[in-house]
Amino acid sequence: MATTQKVEAPDGREWEVRSYRYRWPGLVGFRSSPDPTAPASSYTTSALLLRLVLAISFSLALFLISALLKALVTPFRRRAWVDATSTKPDKKLLRWKTTRGHVQGVAGHVSERLAAGEQPEPEHAERA
Repeated sequence: MATTQKVEAPDGREWEVRSYRYRWPGLVGFRSSPDPTAPASSYTTSALLLRLVLAISFSLALFLISALLKALVTPFRRRAWVDATSTKPDKKLLRWKTTRGHVQGVAGHVSERLAAGEQPEPEHAERA
């Protein structure tokens, strides 16, 4: 279960510190590698549409399989994450990987350091 804390730094930046055990898998993307000698209009609209549908359906299937496998393995792993996210004035994301036993301590340390306007460096975590 994820826990969230909101803190404000002395410079006015708002941070949201979140600790959690399950991370969604990343999205799978495909790069097009067209033939450089082929003219730009060599694909018909139906061929492009078919390629798009196949790429989206294959990406969705890979995402669902990896999410299911990750959900099955997560209860047996000791890993946890702590994220610190700020969107004002510009977007910033800080992320640490830790163990389940240290996740609350790491999240507390990160919240305290950000509220003090300092760079957090938790002891029992590594930058992810």
